[in-house]
Parts: sequence; structure tokens; C-alpha cells
Amino acid sequence: MSTIPASTMKVRILGCGSSSGVPALLRGFGACDQKNERNFRTRSSLFIQTEEARVLVDAGPDLRMQFLRSGHREIDALLLTHSHYDHVGGINELREINRLMGRAIPTYAEPRNMQALREMFSYAFGPFVEGIFRPSLDAREIASGKPFEINGLRVLPYEQDHGYSRSTGYRIGDMAYSTDFLRLSHNYEEILGGLKLFVVSCQSAEGSSVHASLQDVVDIVDKIRPEQTLLTHMGAGMDYETLCKTLPPHIRPAYDGLEVDL
Repeated sequence: MSTIPASTMKVRILGCGSSSGVPALLRGFGACDQKNERNFRTRSSLFIQTEEARVLVDAGPDLRMQFLRSGHREIDALLLTHSHYDHVGGINELREINRLMGRAIPTYAEPRNMQALREMFSYAFGPFVEGIFRPSLDAREIASGKPFEINGLRVLPYEQDHGYSRSTGYRIGDMAYSTDFLRLSHNYEEILGGLKLFVVSCQSAEGSSVHASLQDVVDIVDKIRPEQTLLTHMGAGMDYETLCKTLPPHIRPAYDGLEVDL
């Protein structure tokens, strides 16, 4: 593990694209300028590193490419926001991380999402076995509103309304990660007060039956007043430069590979 002061957290945006990525197979770049490399977006994922722990949030289908680009090879825990494929489709790539680390990866999710993960990747659960023929996950169920620790790093999960399903947001120290939601928890202002960094999804300006709109996100930010907000999980309608020109300076679109030190 790199030597990082205890008071410092390094947050890396591994990917900031929506479920189709940008360019998408059908829509391509859409409204995004393909000449701007910051509009190339792999599926959403986050890496957090402190002196205490290295934490991966979600393991989408682009995880192999994301890890190759970032240089990350070891993790102390995997946090899952929910079980949709664009957030768990890279689970199989973790088998080489298992091989390097020589153990199962503690994997945290709420019961309904853990059950879905067991159904999708039944072979990934069970005693750790040397080799790379399958990933190895150590299932640890969590509950919204009940904090837990990863090597002494405090994590507070909170429930989110994702339309026809539920997802989990995470507050870790002075940062929080909320992706794939239509509405946040009823007490989100209490949960998310005093943040230095808020990474929040905004798939499109208009929103949908399962995703908050850009105005919804701006309204949330206005209420909790984090020092810095980064938009993630953006689709092909969300051009990087256009967002930079139209959003207030404390809200910015993320891009793949962006790192923030807290």
C-alpha cells in the first residue's frame, strides 16, 4: 500500500459513464463531442484509498481496463451499490486480484442486492481456492443507516429509491457516493451534511422514471452544500464542456481517471 497520511483520502473516478457507456453502441456519442477525450466514459466505478484501506465501489464490465489504467491491483473491500449488470459485470475480473492477494475479497451489500449477486455469481461464493478459475467473494450483509468499518475506516450506507428497485449510497469520511437513484433517503440532508466531496449520478438532464434529473441533483447539492460535487453515471446526452459552461463552479462533470485528494 502506498504511504498516504491518515488525514488524506484519495478518490479516483475509475469510470463515470451510464449503463451503455459513451460512446454507446446504439447512440454513439450522442450530444457529446467525440474530440474531447473526457467524453469517453466507461461504466461507473470508484476507488478510494486511505492509510487504513483500499476500497472499490462497484465492479462494472469495464473493470479490467479501469484497473490497467489506474495501476490498482489490491483491494481491502468491495462495496456494491446494487446488482444491476453495469455495476457488477466485472466481478469475474476480480479473480486475478484474488490470485495476487491470496484471499477472498470482503464484499458488502444490502441483503436484497447480496441475494441477487449470489444468484448471478453463485460460483464466486464459498471457501477461497488458489487459482484463477473463479473470483472469490466473502459476503458481508449490511443495513442502511448502520455504519461499519473496513480496517478502521468508517462507512455509512444509506438507502436510495431507484424507481422500481433500491440502491445503496455510501458516506465515507468527508465524501459520499450516490449513484443510480430517483430519490435519496428522507433524511439525506442529515446524512450528507458537511461533505468535502459529493460524487453523484446524473444520467441525463431530463431524468427518467429511475434516475434523478440534472435539476434534481442541483437541488440536492443546494441543500447539502458540499465543497465540491462531481457528476458521474452520465449518458451520451451529457457533453463535458457544455456542462462545465452551464453548471455553477462547485459542480463539475467527472471524467474517467480523475483523482481528488481530500
